Amino acid sequence: MLEKEMKTYGKHKFELLGMKPEGYVLIKENKIIDTFCCEEDALSSGYKTLGNVPFLVKKITQFDEIIQL
Repeated sequence: MLEKEMKTYGKHKFELLGMKPEGYVLIKENKIIDTFCCEEDALSSGYKTLGNVPFLVKKITQFDEIIQL
């Protein structure tokens, strides 16, 4: 789930870093909806504009954190 959104983030990562480093991006499928200063605003906007459907809110960072389980 959210594979399209993660690919979209990867394609636009450096562009997003130039726009809003350390901000958050709201992505639905292959479309960047908007960028935000805080995660709460991105989530709120996602539910308000897209509804209760899967979408991605991701922190815009130069290096992605790797989590091992």
